[in-house]
Amino acid sequence: MEQKEKSRTFLDWRPGDKGDTIGWGLILILGALIVLGNSVGFGDNYSWWNAWGIFFIGIGIIGLVGAIIRFLVREYPSPSFWDILFAVFFLFLGMGNKTGWIWAVALIVIGFSVIRSAYQKSKK
Repeated sequence: MEQKEKSRTFLDWRPGDKGDTIGWGLILILGALIVLGNSVGFGDNYSWWNAWGIFFIGIGIIGLVGAIIRFLVREYPSPSFWDILFAVFFLFLGMGNKTGWIWAVALIVIGFSVIRSAYQKSKK
């Protein structure tokens, strides 16, 4: 009898999980690029430049892409609710008062969650 793999839980670290390692590496590279952009005066040329906002949006995008990859590729552990919530939280934090299209992003995330839950229920 095969054991069913459990879904990830909040702060569930799995040694050797390449998805998490790649995500953290991308976050560090993103942070370094933003610091580099600030130090050479890149942000002075653009009115939209907000280093913290861009950093938080980048974390959210990296988290959402990671969750989507985990959802689509069965070799990786499936994303937990906390993975998606973490990504959406940082997206919202980075967007600040630019909420014109934030609800579309929220609906997309909710849609993926609904599809995932329907798929998991049909497997039982």
